[in-house]
Order: sequence, then structure tokens, then C-alpha cells
Amino acid sequence: VDSGTYAYHTDKMWRDYFRGTSAHNSLRVDRQDQSVSGGNFLWTRHANSRLLRSDARDGGVSVAGVHEGYTRLADPVRHVRELEFLQADSTLVVVDVLECKGTHFVEVFWHFAAECRVSRLGSQLKIERGSVTVVLEPPAMLSLQLLQAREEDPLGWLSTSLDSRFPSSVAVLSGEVHGSVSMRSVLRIRRKQDEL
Repeated sequence: VDSGTYAYHTDKMWRDYFRGTSAHNSLRVDRQDQSVSGGNFLWTRHANSRLLRSDARDGGVSVAGVHEGYTRLADPVRHVRELEFLQADSTLVVVDVLECKGTHFVEVFWHFAAECRVSRLGSQLKIERGSVTVVLEPPAMLSLQLLQAREEDPLGWLSTSLDSRFPSSVAVLSGEVHGSVSMRSVLRIRRKQDEL
């Protein structure tokens, strides 16, 4: 889910969180946002992105994009995200490719709607809502945390209207990478009628 906006002019910490990288279903490098903020409505450096490819065919669709937001780091990092939906088995594969030379701390965030029931299933996550169950298989090289309503260094909050926020679940996959790496997350989507 998208985390929302919460506020424009009030508490700087909450404004920064809700528009920062960690409040989105994205990847963060070295605890830095993809774009650099210069104030409530100003970005001093944008993470310019572009489409690399898209392909729709019988049985699925794939797309890949890149952004240069982390090329500003002392050891520049180029982030490519590839998504492939396999219709036959209702599976979404998300591959995050980082091109770099040094060591970096990375975090991948997955935010869930408040109506979702999210639980650990060994090294995986089980997400349930109504008749739909999603099993998230994270990259083996990253550790998995399930958080909600963390106030210091905020994580696990949603806002559906201005000046309103409430707790929600967020999965944080994190760890150190050394040089270029490819990390694969798999989301297996099942509906109750699929089990019949």
C-alpha cells in the first residue's frame, strides 16, 4: 500500500518520514533517501528514473526501470528494479540489482494495508486479506523484520487523510552487500478458490 502524506507543514520528522524512501515499497541504501530534501516542498537532488524495458506476452508481463538517486554516494550505487508477473501461477518476482564496488547497508520495504493480517512463516511472510493470501519469500541474503508503529525513526504508519496517521505492518528486509548484487523477492498470490 502507499503510506500516504499525513502532513505538509507540521512536525518535520513526520513530513520527512511520509515522503521518504522508507515509507514506500522501495529499496534504501545506507539509510539515505533516494532524493535529497531541501524543505517541505523542495528537492535539491532528484532520483531521476527511466524505463529500461517492458514486455507483455501470453502468460505474463515484465518491466524494468533504473534510478540514479544513489550515484551521489562516495561509492556510487545504481539501482535497477525488475518485475515479472507470471500469470499461470499468480506469482510476482521482484529483482533488485545494485551495481556498486564497495560495501553498503540496504533495506527493502514492503508496506501493507491496515486490513491485512501479516505473520511470520519461518523465513517468509504470510499476508492475508479476505480470500487472498500472499506468501513473500525474501532474498536469502537479507534478514527479515516485521514492524508496526515505530515512533523513533518512524516505520509502520499509514495516512489516509491529512493530519491523520495510524499503525500498519511493514516488512523490512535488510543487510550488508559487498559489491554488485542481485536480490530476488517472490510474492506468491493465492485465492481460496485456487485451492479447490
